[in-house]
Amino acid sequence: SEKIEIFQNLFSGRSDVYGTYDHDKAFQVKKPVNNEVLLDHLMGRKPYGMYMLLKDMTTVLVIDFDHPDNFLPSQFIIHAENYVLPAYLEVSKSKGWHVWIFFGKPGVNAAKARLVASQILNEIEAPENTEIFPKQDRIGKNEFGNFINAPLFGKKVMNEKRTIFVDPTSLSPYYNQWDFLENIEIVTEQHLDEIIELNGWSLLPATPLNKKVENFNTRYPKKIQMLLPCTRKMLLGVTKLQRLSAFRLAIHLKNHGFPHEIAKEFLKAWSQFNRPIDGKSIIRESEIISQVNFGYKEKYTSFGCGEPETVDYCSDQCPLFSKNMGLK
Repeated sequence: SEKIEIFQNLFSGRSDVYGTYDHDKAFQVKKPVNNEVLLDHLMGRKPYGMYMLLKDMTTVLVIDFDHPDNFLPSQFIIHAENYVLPAYLEVSKSKGWHVWIFFGKPGVNAAKARLVASQILNEIEAPENTEIFPKQDRIGKNEFGNFINAPLFGKKVMNEKRTIFVDPTSLSPYYNQWDFLENIEIVTEQHLDEIIELNGWSLLPATPLNKKVENFNTRYPKKIQMLLPCTRKMLLGVTKLQRLSAFRLAIHLKNHGFPHEIAKEFLKAWSQFNRPIDGKSIIRESEIISQVNFGYKEKYTSFGCGEPETVDYCSDQCPLFSKNMGLK
């Protein structure tokens, strides 16, 4: 029971459905993920795969390196360490490797986790088809996403020494897998936010939302880098005052030279990273368009320093901070 609890704390996603396979044919099982399911997995009777996404949240992130060479997964872990991002190496069930990053419950925004992982994959020049799980930033009401096979499947452990965690340098299995799992380091969403902000990465999708919009990173790299620290923080998503935030962000985008239509698409994408509190819904597209229109209609010179929608995102690294907050 203690081992099941350890396992459940790290490898639980959706509780109403799980994935499995039989003779390498994968399929879905729409039944509760209970202790019996996890015990069957650990004993090698029936494999368990976790569906990781709950709306736009995930408790883990996995990079699937589908090749027996361990160079790229080891490089990923080394580069992740540069961001103080603990990552762990598993020998997958077939020929390759899984690199795991753990976030704990209730999870983190999947888009942020996937962005950080994709940037590290770019750094190590991994093949473009290297898969990141979850494969989506968010799923809809009747969607499930993709499942990832959980480690420590009894038959694979005992017979093939696979689905176990190993030292990324020596590739030696950890002597006690349970002691290893109990000492896993959890990554917080705040840490992901800091990594994204410090490196000036954009959370906007790599693919355009429509034909009018090209990749924001390649089209406006200098403009994005020049945005004030509060703006970059707000673009990671807000939890309150969404309308005022959209208005304020529109002003920032306008003052930094973003065209009106581009700002609309920019903030439509931004809204998907908001996590409203108190049971409120994500701001509607019509409201975003309205706030952008207001922001672009008049000439606003204030960046909103000290205003309710921006005060939580103020930074003493901002060139306007001292002047506008009355410190000079």
